Amino acid sequence: MRFILIFLLIGTLACNTLEEDAVAFTGTEQTLPEDFLAFYQRFHADTAYQLRRITFPLAGIPDNQPFAENFRWQRADWTPHRPFDLAANKMERQFSRRDATTIEEVILQPQERAGILRRFSKLGDEWYLIYYAGMNRLRE
Repeated sequence: MRFILIFLLIGTLACNTLEEDAVAFTGTEQTLPEDFLAFYQRFHADTAYQLRRITFPLAGIPDNQPFAENFRWQRADWTPHRPFDLAANKMERQFSRRDATTIEEVILQPQERAGILRRFSKLGDEWYLIYYAGMNRLRE
C-alpha cells in the first residue's frame, strides 16, 4: 500500500511539472505555423532536442552586455532555455514574422525596461534557434 501511495505522489508531481513546462499560446501566437508551435514546445521541454536545434556557435548578445560585438554562444556554455512564467515575472511575449522562414520572439519586462530577443528560422524542413540576445536593458 505504501508503494502505491508513493507512485501516486510521484505521478502527480511529474504531471504538474509537465504542465508547468508547457508553453501557453494565446492571441497572435495562434497565427504561427503549427510546425513552429510544435517545435517551440519541444524545444523548451527536451534539452537534447534543444541542443540539436541551435546553430552553434550561435550569434547573439550576452546578458547585461548590450554593446557586445561579434559575440557567439558556444554549445559548452549554453544554459538550456525553459518556458518563461510570463505572469509571475510580469513579462510580455511578442512574436513577429521577419520573412517567410524566420520568426522573431521578444520577451519584455516593461517595468525593468529590459528584454530578450530570439530568432528562429526554418532551415530545410526543420526549425532552429539562429540568434539569441540575452536579458539586456532596452535602448532609450
